[in-house]
Amino acid sequence: MPSDGMTRGIRALTPARHEYDDDDIPTSGQTSEDVDGSDDPLEHPAKTIEELVQGFEKVAGKQGKDQLEGFLKTWYNETEHTYATGRCCLLLPAPVDREERKRIHHFFRTHSDPFHLVTDTVDDEHNPTRKMIRVYPHHKGKEEDQGRRPTGTKKRKRGEEIQFDYRNNIGPGNKNNFLLFTLYKENKDTQDALNVLGRMLRCKSSSFGFAGTKDKRGVTTQQVTLYRQKAESLAKLNKVLRGIMVGNFRNVEEPLKLGDLLGNRFCIVLRGIVESEAVLKQGIENLEKHGFINYFGLQRFSGGTHHVGMALLKGQWMDAIKLIVRPKEKERQESAEAKQYFLDTLDAEGALEKMPHFLVAERAMLEGFLKHGEKNLVHVLSCIPRTLQMLYVHSYQSYLWNKVATARLEIYGSSAVVEGDLVCRGVGVASGKADVDPDQVRVATVEDVQDGRYTVFDLVLPLPGKRVIYPANETGLLFHKLAEEDGISLEESPHKVKMFSITSLTGAYRRIIQKPQDVAWKVLQYSNEDEDLTETDADKLRGRCMRTSGGGDRRALQIEFTLPASCYATMAVRELTKASSSAAFQKSMTLTTGNESADALA
Repeated sequence: MPSDGMTRGIRALTPARHEYDDDDIPTSGQTSEDVDGSDDPLEHPAKTIEELVQGFEKVAGKQGKDQLEGFLKTWYNETEHTYATGRCCLLLPAPVDREERKRIHHFFRTHSDPFHLVTDTVDDEHNPTRKMIRVYPHHKGKEEDQGRRPTGTKKRKRGEEIQFDYRNNIGPGNKNNFLLFTLYKENKDTQDALNVLGRMLRCKSSSFGFAGTKDKRGVTTQQVTLYRQKAESLAKLNKVLRGIMVGNFRNVEEPLKLGDLLGNRFCIVLRGIVESEAVLKQGIENLEKHGFINYFGLQRFSGGTHHVGMALLKGQWMDAIKLIVRPKEKERQESAEAKQYFLDTLDAEGALEKMPHFLVAERAMLEGFLKHGEKNLVHVLSCIPRTLQMLYVHSYQSYLWNKVATARLEIYGSSAVVEGDLVCRGVGVASGKADVDPDQVRVATVEDVQDGRYTVFDLVLPLPGKRVIYPANETGLLFHKLAEEDGISLEESPHKVKMFSITSLTGAYRRIIQKPQDVAWKVLQYSNEDEDLTETDADKLRGRCMRTSGGGDRRALQIEFTLPASCYATMAVRELTKASSSAAFQKSMTLTTGNESADALA
């Protein structure tokens, strides 16, 4: 028997894009596509390899027969009815015709006992536009070990120990099941970068863990965890990745989760500076002393995510689906055409054929639509990666927070705390603790105001949820009033879907005024508008030499600072430059000054 590796029509098995949750491990009685039982090539389940491959020849032809026969003779012991140790699978080219694909799935569903073979449809590793049908042994042993629940037993709960599974290689092992690594990326957002890695590693997006998302427009580094993968598998991807690098591998016991992040260090270059160094110094000192309004940045609402969240909170499932699929401004033509085709026809299968693979949320939702149809739209939406599901609802929370923060400063000003405000003393990123401790948030009393116990830097506002309190003044009433104008109640949900219910969200607190920490800055001179003015981690690793002349008739400001988690550097720059952060203004800056606009390296 060969060890794990590539043989004719066979490859070592790694998790593919189509995976199952623990509670949905497939058995020889399950398949990834619905089928009917007509036109069976065999009258009964095959008992021998010869019977099975002869029956399969009627479905997939002689080439398919030869591939299946070679696979079974290589890996299956017909005498002991067991498979050789290793993770193996057979990859068959998926027919273009859906009915032909159904026949293949149906064949293994009904005729593969006692071989315990199951199938699913995956992307071709070398050609993502082509599909392959993957055939693999689900389990070995008795009925209790085949992924089926014996009669009279209860469904296994998530997290309970399960027997070894050839597909996922789930089984006993050491406690360090998570690979921690550093992700470096350029001009890609976190989810897009992880989707690229997931496709190359044949693992689903939920296998990755991260503490927070990083912006697309910039060069960023962050830590990521990945379940049950080897460092060598990721390291070798560096040879083919573009704009992405991975490194600093080590195994850990726990995955990273959203919310684990304490803060970010930013390095930002503002080109085309005309102000004197004295003016720059005064502006930076004012930013350090007075801080900036801690708005959620525009990237939080990219593509109208808050409108999607609004629809989800109101239980308007079809509206949410259409908003997710809606073409975006200046989107690639093929993407826009695929989206518009679905909106016009609701033909999920046709839209999937047109939809580019990098549109993860859209494709996942269309696959769910194809499986569940219009009668179960909640299940359709649940097919979207969980981190993206959370993003939509959290985006509406952020949208509401921004509106209330503006109103609070307009009503009461930005110079002092007033009675009824929510306050919490900060601890800073360097403390290693969250900047706002929910247990320390309290309502400011008359005595607090009179004694000056708190400053505007202690002011916080809640992100709506079930575990937060609201200001005991007009600001608190505004939360409810503005939400009701959007058709949303903060006290009760119109539906019972917890993932999309405002009353099921925990909620959090956020400072209204935020000060940057550990600020450092310098003025740079340059001559070429395309010249790199900062050194990235990739430059250091590649031994790339930065410019040494420091000359030129153009000037740029390089500023570095640290902010707590979920604070936006764009809002600090907005305060420093006194310039609008709106998309329209930034576009006008790009059109009039070319590369003289800000280059952000976060």
